[in-house]
Amino acid sequence: EVDSIGFEGNNEQPENPDKPYIPNANGHEYVDLGLPSGTLWATMNVGATSAVDYGYYFCWGETTPRTTTYKVSDYKLYEGESLDCNHFDIDIFAEGIKKYSEKDKKTVLEYEDDAARANWGGDWRMPTSKELEELVMNCIIDNIQKNGKEYYRFTSIKNNQSIILPMSGAYFCDSQDGIGEEGLYWSSEIYDDSELNGYLSYVFSSSMQMGEGTPEEYILGYGDGMPMPRVYAQSVRAVLPSKKVHTI
Repeated sequence: EVDSIGFEGNNEQPENPDKPYIPNANGHEYVDLGLPSGTLWATMNVGATSAVDYGYYFCWGETTPRTTTYKVSDYKLYEGESLDCNHFDIDIFAEGIKKYSEKDKKTVLEYEDDAARANWGGDWRMPTSKELEELVMNCIIDNIQKNGKEYYRFTSIKNNQSIILPMSGAYFCDSQDGIGEEGLYWSSEIYDDSELNGYLSYVFSSSMQMGEGTPEEYILGYGDGMPMPRVYAQSVRAVLPSKKVHTI
């Protein structure tokens, strides 16, 4: 029943033969960690210029980077009364969320609201909570130091390839949280047990001591298992779908 067979290859050669070739998509490099799903992980954060750069900070569901100071009421997916950062009312904010809530029953970001897709294009997107879990389950995680700063290195138990996640922390209004101390990275899903109209979202957190806890605890957020409020501005590490080749 096969009417055609196509062959596709990559004949690109590195400019410097002595330098290892690193594959890229839309100009952004990625690593194949040999994960069961075949998911490919970017080598740096969206907006970063190196693997150890924090990159841009985004509120969940926004595609424009946040500066280190911003207003909660300016959140793209919020529609309601003005909120002061110093007197932030969670219930009022949750009620004003107009997308990805009990109102529309959507739980996964559409590409128009995906910071990775909007900024990098192509097939890039933010990872799902399952992909974050897969990364944790299939990598050895350890601390490394570069230029006096600490980072987390995820080394695949499948093929020994690795990526670095800087401890980029987060911003909230005009304050910072955990910058240089923990890595906080958005997933593309809201926390499905949230009773606050999708106010909370899945996140990867490296704040726990490595080697302790379960993958679920890493993925939900802080060591106490709490997901992150979507109005926090955090880093994004993009992924690509599998590029596995099936040989007949």
